[in-house]
Amino acid sequence: MGDLGTIFGGVTSIKPQDYGYGTPFLPYKNVFKNSKVDVDELVLMNVKPQDIQKRSAIYGDIFFTASSETPDEVAMSSVLLDDVPKAMYTLAGVADPYIEQASLYRYFVDNHIPAYNTVDALLDNAGADAVYIASPVAYHTRQCLLAIKHRCAVFCEKPLAPRMEDVLRLQRAHATSRLPFGVGFQWSFLPAFIRAKQDIINGVYGRPVMLKSLVAWQRNKDYYATSTWKGRIRDAEGNWIMDSVATNAAAHHLHNIFFMLGDELDAAAMPVSAKASLRRANPIESFDTCSIMGAFDSGARFLYLATHSADSNIQPMLSYTFEKGQIDLDMNVPQPVLRGMAGGRTIEYGRARGPHEERIKLISFLEACAGGQTMLSGIRSVIPYTRVTNALFETARIRPFPSQSIMRTDPQAGCFVKGLGELFLQCFMENRLPMKTPNGRIRFFFSVVQ
Repeated sequence: MGDLGTIFGGVTSIKPQDYGYGTPFLPYKNVFKNSKVDVDELVLMNVKPQDIQKRSAIYGDIFFTASSETPDEVAMSSVLLDDVPKAMYTLAGVADPYIEQASLYRYFVDNHIPAYNTVDALLDNAGADAVYIASPVAYHTRQCLLAIKHRCAVFCEKPLAPRMEDVLRLQRAHATSRLPFGVGFQWSFLPAFIRAKQDIINGVYGRPVMLKSLVAWQRNKDYYATSTWKGRIRDAEGNWIMDSVATNAAAHHLHNIFFMLGDELDAAAMPVSAKASLRRANPIESFDTCSIMGAFDSGARFLYLATHSADSNIQPMLSYTFEKGQIDLDMNVPQPVLRGMAGGRTIEYGRARGPHEERIKLISFLEACAGGQTMLSGIRSVIPYTRVTNALFETARIRPFPSQSIMRTDPQAGCFVKGLGELFLQCFMENRLPMKTPNGRIRFFFSVVQ
């Protein structure tokens, strides 16, 4: 074996409190169960820098189990056929106005992780280099500005801010900073989408023709009732929220349309016009159903169909058509894969669903903080998305579905529109907007986005 490569052992002296944060780590069971390392089943481990230097794994490494309960299960092997990030961090502190009620509060106390009730206190005392913001959207702008002022790298969950003016304000504040700033549209961090976007930029597919996306995720009554901001346009203090199906749960799918047409990996394409309809079946301020047809200055069009009120669940579907080929994803199948067809060949870009989605975007941010890569989903990439969603709230009238079309299966189920799932699916297949919903016509607004 020594003639074929270098042999080294695993990390030792690991304590229970070292699990859950730090560097991606290959556990014993992953090697034991898989002939090929499953990178979606790595764990985080707080290991010493010297261990990272000596024991970092690379593509092609082979791992063996050194012991087992039975002789036949010794030396089980697994090979690494993926690139694995090596980001390392220490949790400097956490902040939440109700931190004492957090499920992990005892963990923070036991592991001497400072816990604060405000972001101000965290940034003033923790000495953090980077900040992850996952607060309600009404607080994003202030907290991002505060982090920038404290010279921290920033990762903010989507949407970055409700209004375009706030996004531009953040862009100006960050302009002189060389520190990473990421926004949590997770599809923009997945290797499958990045590889596909690089092929689009390289001209593999040619000129874009039509990009369309559909998602119909049912949301029950509790989804809105248990939140102080979901379905709201402003909060109780008058702060903008602009929550909707297009700016929350299905925001990724609208953002991805613009992101994939960006002329650089960290850019997004700006549409020049859009026609849309906003509807609601639930008793909320905002809308739970959205249909948009738009165009880019290249002549390409896009179609976005999203709802929480269909009478059936439809997992995300996308189809991006170009003059030389097409990229498709159907998440209604057991193992959804982003797949392209160009030049008579099939290109499989990889999986687009799984627990790895959340890890990849955060690990990408940590690697960017260490100087390893550029943040692809940053402020620049969310500007077209924000312009479109702002146009929805500023220009369109939100209309209720006709009461006769709404069905309520029980008091907790919520409000769903009969036939809406089938209608949206038909429109997706035919590249068109719905001209009529069940028992009611649709009215559209037209907006010049730029």
